[in-house]
Amino acid sequence: MLRLMILSCLCIAAASAQAPPNPCTAAECTPIFYPGLNGSQCYRIPSIIATHRGTLLAFAENRLGGCGDQGMHNLVVRRSSDNGATWGPLITVFAGVVPCPGCPAAVSNPNPVEVTFPNGTRSILLAFDTMNNPSVAHHGLDMTMWSHDDGVSWVGARATEYPPQPNVGSLIGPAVGLQLQAPEARGQIVFWITSGFGFTSGFLAVSKDYGETFTASQHVLKEPGSECSIAFAAGPGNSTLIMNCRSGQDSRRAQLYWSLLDNGTYASTEPTYPTQLTDPGCQGSILSAAAGAGSVPGSGSGAGAATHVLYTSNAASTSARERMTIHRSDDGGVSWSAGQVIHAGPSAYSQLVQLPNGSMAVLFEAGVRGAYETISFAPFAWTPPHTGPDFY
Repeated sequence: MLRLMILSCLCIAAASAQAPPNPCTAAECTPIFYPGLNGSQCYRIPSIIATHRGTLLAFAENRLGGCGDQGMHNLVVRRSSDNGATWGPLITVFAGVVPCPGCPAAVSNPNPVEVTFPNGTRSILLAFDTMNNPSVAHHGLDMTMWSHDDGVSWVGARATEYPPQPNVGSLIGPAVGLQLQAPEARGQIVFWITSGFGFTSGFLAVSKDYGETFTASQHVLKEPGSECSIAFAAGPGNSTLIMNCRSGQDSRRAQLYWSLLDNGTYASTEPTYPTQLTDPGCQGSILSAAAGAGSVPGSGSGAGAATHVLYTSNAASTSARERMTIHRSDDGGVSWSAGQVIHAGPSAYSQLVQLPNGSMAVLFEAGVRGAYETISFAPFAWTPPHTGPDFY
């Protein structure tokens, strides 16, 4: 009898850690961060990249004391070597809190980028911060660390500065970083930083020495504000960047462009607010991809079509964090398509990725009753014309 009771308890414990069923309403999703995974009850703030070795690295905050923004958090990652069909065990990238002015503070907002060095070797740089919703009294730090083995292990955590801007009250992304490939950029690494208490401004953090040091671009004031994602406006061979942001402007997302000037600095345009990109006030994602990525064969634009397209992902609602939706632009963000709904239910933060096999996917917060029940992985195919129940 005792043996049966022990086996029963083991079965219950194992079942509690099993992934929940697909939460999505219009796509096949795989929950990869969920309650019970490694004994934790909440995972938030997804980010994902594909490495040159064909590995997907999916990051999240492991919120140990509940789903609140403040508290004890770990940064974690899971790896996939088969385009997201299966996922390896949870790896802790950074555990606990960082001793810094204003701490204790929660490590937050993972922002990865794969960096190619002049000798051809590659490593993963992860930028993050140590305080969500900073204040003057409790402002935290921004930090970086590295993986030199395709995301298996992580080393070298240290604080980062952005002269001439002080490193206080700054939040990174949450999104992914970029390494520019255009000859005039010489391998520069770029992240978006929200700064100013109350999130009233922000800037590009730019490294010209492969992640050793960073400097700040000019500030963008008032709007767009917070939680911006950057992408190559015309593909990775071009140094013009497009930025898509959370905004409180008429329930629409903000968009602007950055250009690399001859003197090595960056200048931005004034923000615009595309009418197609509705938003409830939530983080979203933008990604540049090869023109055929994510498209059903035969659905391309034919001769003269752009070599690269842009995708966005966000909770496309004006009233709630719900309706995870993909939009596409074939003209560098000048215009945007109707949206393709991935999940009509509760959903929030997200990150797009082009898979090693060339297709597209989104990693996003999704649930049935609430947006923070899972972080799920959903491949998708772009299927114009935009009609039917999964488009609007």
